[in-house]
Amino acid sequence: MIIEDEDFGAIAVRRVDSRYIRLKIDEHGQVSASLPRYATVRSLRKFIDHSRVSLKKSIAKIPKAAKKLSEVERKKLKKRAEFYLKRRLFALASEHGLKYQRVRIMNAKTRWGSCSSTGTISLNYALMLAPTHLRDYVMLHELTHTLFMNHSREFWGKLGQFYPDYKQARKEIKKYSPYL
Repeated sequence: MIIEDEDFGAIAVRRVDSRYIRLKIDEHGQVSASLPRYATVRSLRKFIDHSRVSLKKSIAKIPKAAKKLSEVERKKLKKRAEFYLKRRLFALASEHGLKYQRVRIMNAKTRWGSCSSTGTISLNYALMLAPTHLRDYVMLHELTHTLFMNHSREFWGKLGQFYPDYKQARKEIKKYSPYL
């Protein structure tokens, strides 16, 4: 079901087995809702009205760069990422004496990168839209996972040796969307 709102446009509503109404804002600022099976649309509208100010604030924080790319733009970006990210990852690994098995360039909705227990590092090609220093932070974060497959105190300590300003970079990367 879809309901229209004067501020948020079309809001996709799905019925769920839950006791609570939930609102979600995607990376492009689109609002959707989960509505308990027996709740009324009127109660949803009331909840939206109650949440209107905070929803607007949250939407305003979404970076303007979080726009959808055309299929052609995605292909070009992925090709650039294949070239750049693989070489940069190799350079960073060599510089810090780290090893990985292979690298994969992908598109994920929620992650910038990951590292498997077998040493495969996956990098989101949306990294190409982030500043260079944040790309390096993500790659060093994943390379550190080749040493520690967790986010333990030792992990963060080692990452701090590789990238001393990791706390600031970690905050800053949240301003960007890993989803294209």
